[in-house]
Amino acid sequence: MKEKIWNIILIGTLVGCGGGGSEADSKTPPPVSSTPPVETSNLLIDNPISDNAQFSQYMSHSVSILPEDYGFSSSEVYLKIYTLDQKVLFLGKVASMKAFSLHLPSSIDRVYFDLFSPITSEEQFTGEIIL
Repeated sequence: MKEKIWNIILIGTLVGCGGGGSEADSKTPPPVSSTPPVETSNLLIDNPISDNAQFSQYMSHSVSILPEDYGFSSSEVYLKIYTLDQKVLFLGKVASMKAFSLHLPSSIDRVYFDLFSPITSEEQFTGEIIL
């Protein structure tokens, strides 16, 4: 009986060991590259630009709309300036405006305006300003 127990222990040890192996089965590590990895930088000093480069998200535009040119008899004239997608840029009462400045995203190349009076008999004017 003792002999059977010793045989079971011996067989269990041999199976658990997994045996040896030949050196042909071992894998060689990949070769190490002789060139260092390229480092990228986000610093402005490391990324020079040309002298004529421009960075702008917004542009300033001078716009002139004279209510007198449209023949309003009322002293109260209202101006609405908006983009093609109906985003209102200005809405207010104007008397005699020579010019005013709009700061718009660079992607906008035209705006639209409505000029109107609170007097119902006066006509409303709509126009387009190409920037």
